[in-house]
Amino acid sequence: MRKLKSMDYLMQTCGYACDCDDNNGYGCSHPDSEEGECHGFCCPIATDASYNDLLELDPKLAKEYEYQLDYKDPEEEGLDSDWMVQHSE
Repeated sequence: MRKLKSMDYLMQTCGYACDCDDNNGYGCSHPDSEEGECHGFCCPIATDASYNDLLELDPKLAKEYEYQLDYKDPEEEGLDSDWMVQHSE
């Protein structure tokens, strides 16, 4: 089941999150992590939330990001936000 979570909440609850010297302390020890840092573009358990993700999972929150539709693809591109869609536990 897909769940909407903030990056900070994901870091607090993810079993692979760890401190690191880079990336403001947002590290990742997941074996499939290419960077060793927590980023939406390479996270093995979550992805950056698109506008359509927000619309599906939290329509009220999606309204806060409507202004980004002028320059983002609502289906494909992540928003300029800290919201992630967790796709596995």
